[in-house]
Amino acid sequence: MRHLESFATRTRLMGVVGVKSVFMDEGANRYLMVLHLDFESFGVDGFHVLKNPLKAEEEGLVNSVCGGLGGEMVPLDFEEVVGLYQEARVLGLDNVSQEALGYLEIFETAPAGSDTDKVFEEHQGINETIHYMLMRLVARDEKGLRRIYTGEKPMEYPEEAALIKNTVEKTPEGDFLATALVLMDNDYYNHRYLIKGEAGGVSQLRLVDQIKLSLYEVALQVRKPQFFKIYEGDEVTGNFSRIQEISTGTTLNVYEHGILLTFFHRHNDHLKSPVYVISEDVRAYLFFTDENQLVVVGDEEAQMEDVLHSLHEIIADGGYELMEGVEVDYPIFFDFLHSDTGDFFEFLEEELD
Repeated sequence: MRHLESFATRTRLMGVVGVKSVFMDEGANRYLMVLHLDFESFGVDGFHVLKNPLKAEEEGLVNSVCGGLGGEMVPLDFEEVVGLYQEARVLGLDNVSQEALGYLEIFETAPAGSDTDKVFEEHQGINETIHYMLMRLVARDEKGLRRIYTGEKPMEYPEEAALIKNTVEKTPEGDFLATALVLMDNDYYNHRYLIKGEAGGVSQLRLVDQIKLSLYEVALQVRKPQFFKIYEGDEVTGNFSRIQEISTGTTLNVYEHGILLTFFHRHNDHLKSPVYVISEDVRAYLFFTDENQLVVVGDEEAQMEDVLHSLHEIIADGGYELMEGVEVDYPIFFDFLHSDTGDFFEFLEEELD
């Protein structure tokens, strides 16, 4: 099979990379192969193959895998793709159908290129540099960390640790103080780091304080309102594919009580802020429930309304009726996703009891 072209998202410092590769066989059949590579925990955690896809099918698949990662697509040589694949494959292989498994041999047996620099982001400011560095440190991503900081690591995080929030301040001496809210071993901590560096690289990283937090203290740090609009329709789940076709930067996930579309920003500009919070790359969520409800959710009301405006024709054509708008003082949407009901009002009544 002959390699025609490959592209990858420039998102390596976020810990994930999406790859699109195109091949042709001797019969002039065209194959689209799309990889989702996780360099933190899961490795190759998605691989999809389409034979002679229609344009809409190709765009839909690439968008669903790569669209929400927030980075531009850059061209890669085949050897560079193989290098990325084999680096991720060491961590694991999941979410690959039996039919697609046979095509993985293309990446398993080919010689790998050692240069994968193209998929690393350029970071213009010190805030981005520090956020990326601490994400890679907490995620135990040695290669990603060494892209920014080559000194001694101040601590080794456990495998399941997660960076929830990070705040960067400049000290009077011209250094930087970063306060990282980290979940590890089922507890929350504030880790305070003293940092010397500039955009693109850090020369010194020192842990100066570690404070265990109560759940109340954590809530004060991450508490923010959440906005909901709940629509009702006769068959809401029949329209999610149409929405995904016309929307860029979306991913689809299936839950027990419905189908979730997540709308991402097409960039990672939120990392330029002194304050980084996990999930700030999300514009809105659309959850199509098995109770014929469409639940639209956003942490920023204006961004949620922008998404709704872009979908107003589909919402009108689908016969959706707005039942109610709800604002709550703290995030509850993921509790609803994992609850035992697809009726938002039933969930809300139990939540507020």
